[in-house]
Amino acid sequence: MDLFSLILVFWNFHILILQTCASLTRFPAPHAPMLAPQEPLQETQEQPEQPEQQEKKGGPNADCPLLQLPVELMFIIAEQLPPSDRPVFSQACRALRGTLGDGLAAHLSGEEYCEYLALVARGKPNHWVCEACLRLHPITELDTPHDPWRLSCPLGWDDWRQNAYGQNWYPLSRRLFRADHRHIQLTLKYVRLNIRSHMGYLARLLKPIHYNTSRECTRLGVRPYTLSRTYTATPKIVLGDDGISRYLLQSKWHFPDSFPRMCAETVGDLTICSHCNLRFHTRGFPVSGVATLEMVLDFPMWLHGGRDMPRIFHCIHCRTDFRVTKSFNDITIFAWRDFGPECSPLNTIWRAHVSNPGQRPVGWHVEHMPGSIEILYKSRGCEGRKLLG
Repeated sequence: MDLFSLILVFWNFHILILQTCASLTRFPAPHAPMLAPQEPLQETQEQPEQPEQQEKKGGPNADCPLLQLPVELMFIIAEQLPPSDRPVFSQACRALRGTLGDGLAAHLSGEEYCEYLALVARGKPNHWVCEACLRLHPITELDTPHDPWRLSCPLGWDDWRQNAYGQNWYPLSRRLFRADHRHIQLTLKYVRLNIRSHMGYLARLLKPIHYNTSRECTRLGVRPYTLSRTYTATPKIVLGDDGISRYLLQSKWHFPDSFPRMCAETVGDLTICSHCNLRFHTRGFPVSGVATLEMVLDFPMWLHGGRDMPRIFHCIHCRTDFRVTKSFNDITIFAWRDFGPECSPLNTIWRAHVSNPGQRPVGWHVEHMPGSIEILYKSRGCEGRKLLG
């Protein structure tokens, strides 16, 4: 045996002796009183570390592969994100916040900041994004499509509507379905989060709206109508083919015993969408690119023996389908509208529905396959009502 092997054996034997001595000997902690010889030593159970202690040792995410990357790569990853996502990414943990900074949201534009607030609000069931003042407001469960003026924004109903839409007229329907973006986003959020304490508010947000009248309307600024009508609006949360929940609305206008008196002059203030309606500033807007709403109502093809219109009509500016049907002397108009997924109030799909049609050309424009909204609404169940039972 050579000298190197002897030294190695001696060193291993020395380590073994030290380990054995250490296992048999207990040393008191510094500045701790010595225990009496007759007092048995008690095994102490290791207590879990508090969050403050974890932070001092690197935090619970210290072993995260992302945090092991060089700082330069973290900045490269952040630069690949949309501007509205960078502040959210930087607030994921204390380490990222210290690396990327804590004031990224202050450098966003107004539109980017609204997108950022929408991302933050996804995890806040008690807040909604206000597009009028660019803040998060606490919810009030009195605020529903039935009573939208009960919103919690300090601007108040009239000023909020002017700042949010830039106009005094109501974008969806003047007196029927009066949902704003906050109602749609809160409904989608509660369906996604499935929080039991918010099921009552979800039920009120999804409650259908029914309107019935049998006399001529004489309100100032509203087109008069001479036909009796009933109106029903039924919202539905459906799961699209892409796996993303969307807010759809079916509107139904029923005119009993209205054939053949129905025409554009007798149906009154009919609003299919912001672009297809009979208001003075939208008369003549094309429907499906081949006709206007006046033509659809004044020249129904059932005069030639057909029971239904030969095909569905659609708005060429927003995601809206509609059709006119006839049963005996009753005429019914159906409309299906897609208000989009859970997103920012400045999302193109939503803004196309509420854009001012009096401005030509219309700034917000979203195309869709004609009839696809109707098929999606009829073929899928409501995710929200499944939760409500």
